[in-house]
Amino acid sequence: MLYFRMMVTMVISFYTTRVVLNALGVVDYGLVNVIGSAVSMFSFLSSSLSTAASRFFNYQLGKGNALELQRTFSMILLLYGGLFVLLLVLSETVGLWVFRTKLVIPPERMEAAAWFFQFTVASLLIGIWSVPYQAMVISHENMRVYALASIFEAFAKLGIVYCVTLGSFDRLKLYGFLLCLVTAVHLTIYKVVCRGNYPETRFVAYFNKKKFKTLLSFSGWNLFGSASHVFSNVMINILLNNYFGVVVNAARGIALQVSNGANVFTQNFLTASRPQIVKYWAQKDNASYHLLVGRVSKLGYGLLLIVVLPVFVEINYLLNLWLKIVPDYAAPFTRIVIVASLIESVSVPISTAVQATGKVALYQALIGVAILVGLIGFWVALASGVPPERSLLVVIAVSSALTIIRIFFYCILTKANIYSFIRSVIVPVLAVTLLSVITPYVLYDKLPESLLRVFLCSIGSAFSVLLGGFVFLLSKKEREKILIMILN
Repeated sequence: MLYFRMMVTMVISFYTTRVVLNALGVVDYGLVNVIGSAVSMFSFLSSSLSTAASRFFNYQLGKGNALELQRTFSMILLLYGGLFVLLLVLSETVGLWVFRTKLVIPPERMEAAAWFFQFTVASLLIGIWSVPYQAMVISHENMRVYALASIFEAFAKLGIVYCVTLGSFDRLKLYGFLLCLVTAVHLTIYKVVCRGNYPETRFVAYFNKKKFKTLLSFSGWNLFGSASHVFSNVMINILLNNYFGVVVNAARGIALQVSNGANVFTQNFLTASRPQIVKYWAQKDNASYHLLVGRVSKLGYGLLLIVVLPVFVEINYLLNLWLKIVPDYAAPFTRIVIVASLIESVSVPISTAVQATGKVALYQALIGVAILVGLIGFWVALASGVPPERSLLVVIAVSSALTIIRIFFYCILTKANIYSFIRSVIVPVLAVTLLSVITPYVLYDKLPESLLRVFLCSIGSAFSVLLGGFVFLLSKKEREKILIMILN
């Protein structure tokens, strides 16, 4: 169900990006990207609580304690009530200040941009209420509902694109309003499903000071890591906007769209495995816990590599084929975020494994510091006159640092053998990468630019990664199982 969701949402996402870019134009599309980033500066509060919700829901499900699960859900709702008020205040004070004083917006688009800002804030506030319900659905491993809700959202956004291209209103205003409307419907779907299927999502008047302190402490440390990540992303957009204008923001928006689409492969594996990782830890099933973490790290990387390798090689041709208007710097930006995504894909399930232990204070502190140091490095590079595509290489350095930190804490907190992890995960991943790049680059060098070359590069990449993955990423027992399935 998750992969069916992925195929539908990816196709619609890439198509809508092209149409929205053409309908809004480079300037308005750049405004969508930079304003959305400015508002998302506050979404880290929601994401940190979402991580806490998922961790505690999965832990109680692993323990099989229904009463504690309902109490935990009710306390999470109380936290989200406070978060709603806090986000509203921050968005209309700090958010407005950033919008009015720190963004470079053409004067003739200021009114439309202000409307889009308010609609984006409303979408953020409505969206935070769906997080506890969505977390509960995923914790119950009901991927069918999760997938169908995402598919609905994707088709709804496709409908938005159609309305934007036909509407006689200001297109930026209309786009913001319709996105807000879809967010509201998305929340309604999750609430109806949860109320009908999971009794623990019914609110009960319950407050436990010790449990609340545990939730708040866990969320607070996650808050620092999430805040650093989101703040860095927003500041990169604002710095690019200040130094180079909204056209470069549009280029980064395209790059992130490609990266997010490809990352769906990794997120599918993680979404399906996250509940099990936490449940295994709660049940003290260490063997299954470590085995699953290693598998998801390797196989998630392999699946992502199949998708992004031909994109990396053929990015110039694909961007011209995909978009009628290709912003400057879109190709190098895309290559940079692809490499960063591959590096982090290895450590994303490791992050979940660390979260499962509940010991996240020092871990999140170091994650946040590494991200902020990278941001300072990016700022210094821009101030020194380094071109944007070379300055953005700091993203790759930060992803590498985060991966090292996550592996270190995973081994320390769970008593995993770091040498065994490097031998069983990192070395096979590097071997597959080195083997896989040969075929697409030979085809790229020998064949003329064409759609046929893109097709052959894609087939060659997939074959190389699958062959390398079969040899290096799978254990002997897993290879035997696959061969038996093929023979049968």
